[in-house]
Amino acid sequence: MSNVFIINGLPKEEPASIGLMTFKRTDIENAQYSALLKSEIETEKSTEAMYLSSFREYPTRMYNCHGMTFACRRTGIYSDEMIRIILKEEYREIKDRKDVLSGDVVIYFLGTNILHSAMVMSVNHPIIRVLSKSRAHSEIEHLVDYTPYANSEKKFYRINHETPIII
Repeated sequence: MSNVFIINGLPKEEPASIGLMTFKRTDIENAQYSALLKSEIETEKSTEAMYLSSFREYPTRMYNCHGMTFACRRTGIYSDEMIRIILKEEYREIKDRKDVLSGDVVIYFLGTNILHSAMVMSVNHPIIRVLSKSRAHSEIEHLVDYTPYANSEKKFYRINHETPIII
């Protein structure tokens, strides 16, 4: 677990990490944080109302949106480079939004910067609902386009396991 220190009234901690890699055995840098500010808990109610949705579970810094999407809620992935490696080694892009299915993922881009990721929960075209997490907030289910990242470019991806050898 992390060591937490208070500096200028804010938590400062040395994060922990876990062994994490792609299917191709490429190591993925990650970090687990445990400190949570009381103000972060208090902002959730206004966020729920703003996006006409509700949070699930409890707020946590143990994982971020990318850790939820790509690491089973076990840790946070904070580097765009790491997300690009995961996408390159494990996913294929879905070019047409009408082909998106439950279980796919969406990445929100601003230029070449990766802003956010989420998991597709349900699809009733053109309506797509995703499960998302932002910073220390809890998980939240919302419409894919009804988010603080609404003006970003959205790209959808599907896991791309190699065809198994059948014996």
